[in-house]
Amino acid sequence: MSSVEPERLPPLPYGIPYSPTLPRRIQDPQYAHGGQIDADWAKHGKYFGARDAPSGAGGFQIRPLNRPKKDQSLKALLKRKRNDDNDDEWDVQYRLGRPSESVPWIDLVAKWGLQVLDKAGFLNLDLGSPESLLAPQSRYLPKRPQEWRGDAVHPVFRQDMWREVDDVEYLNLKPAILLASALLDDPTTMCVFYALATPSCWEDFIDPNVGLCRRLKVPDSLTEKQQAHTRHSRIGLSRHYSTAIQNWRDKDIRSDYADFFSDILDTARTLPSHIPPNFETNLDSALLRTIVLFAAILVHEFAHAFRMAYFSNPLGVYQDEPWIGDSRFNELGHALMLHILSGIPVANFFKPPLGAPTRTKAQSDAYAPFGVFVMEKWHPWMPAGNGFLQKGIKKDFTSPTTHFPVPQRQLYDYFTEDMWTVKVPRFGLDALRFVKIPEWASHRVPGPNPVEPAEKSAVR
Repeated sequence: MSSVEPERLPPLPYGIPYSPTLPRRIQDPQYAHGGQIDADWAKHGKYFGARDAPSGAGGFQIRPLNRPKKDQSLKALLKRKRNDDNDDEWDVQYRLGRPSESVPWIDLVAKWGLQVLDKAGFLNLDLGSPESLLAPQSRYLPKRPQEWRGDAVHPVFRQDMWREVDDVEYLNLKPAILLASALLDDPTTMCVFYALATPSCWEDFIDPNVGLCRRLKVPDSLTEKQQAHTRHSRIGLSRHYSTAIQNWRDKDIRSDYADFFSDILDTARTLPSHIPPNFETNLDSALLRTIVLFAAILVHEFAHAFRMAYFSNPLGVYQDEPWIGDSRFNELGHALMLHILSGIPVANFFKPPLGAPTRTKAQSDAYAPFGVFVMEKWHPWMPAGNGFLQKGIKKDFTSPTTHFPVPQRQLYDYFTEDMWTVKVPRFGLDALRFVKIPEWASHRVPGPNPVEPAEKSAVR
């Protein structure tokens, strides 16, 4: 299988190489002399390996791990020698597909494998820590009331707003709190909260399934007066993120942080042949993923708290939360993240096997050992019911669900001085929106049954 030739194509963001070219049809791996079948890369990735493209310009080649025995005649050997790039007997450097057979993995990992994702820049980068984890600051900071203008932490995230959080734990959370503050205290985000609290921005409509609904008409911008903040709220969250950050801070004196990465591989029953190099020692990249994911949770949960305080729903006539845009499900936290960052960040994960500790999934979400992806449809292919609009159901049921891996370099740049002193003041939150690289996406294509599209769905 020939490789992409990146030197003839425009460069991808953050220096990401082009992905391996995956065929739509492959020889059935279940049978030695089987015919061609449609590839489902969540199932068939494990049958393929990859290497760096020989051109040296980036990108990958792939080949099946098992091929029929080659013609060893002198004529065939001479032909292969003349065209080394097409020789399908090269050594595999990276394994595609699920890192273990005994547990289900998220589509992106099941498709590309951990080693390819790592080599491409979606997992660990040897960059160390950014020059400052405390760099984020909001665009609204210079316009705040005088009494709290100098504090980059948003008032709702001050230490006295947290339950039973001591000075050490608050220090651990500070990078995520500053990033969440910068996202929250920005005109792009304020437009949503203004719409929530302003009846003139409410639009009622009737859905044949849900009944009377309300959609927000989010303004594109606000006046100085409209940007004024309102009351505080109290937030209580799980301590898994704080524990992960504390363990990272203590990694030079205790092994708890590194032990987690070793243990999670064992829990997932990961095959040694599928583990990226230095997975258990390159630990700074995972810290940045933890901080970004926790910041997103803070903003998400604050959206719900704000809605409960300000969004009018007399006598329970409407759904608890409003709709934003063309979403079929009124989940305000997800809708806000989609509005300000173009996607909802999620840690790549596997389904823990029977007998695994109950905290396995929650810890994986906090430590994010396998990278991060963003999604746009957070409840794909859901039927009408339980708060889902009838409108838009056909489009939902016929379109794929897509996951994009997040370049680790983008997360690193969130904590650089240049991002907050140059790029955000110039471009606003557009500078932070998640980069979506189509070449690296996984698409779960709905199955043939329009009533149950998840049945026989496949990853492309």
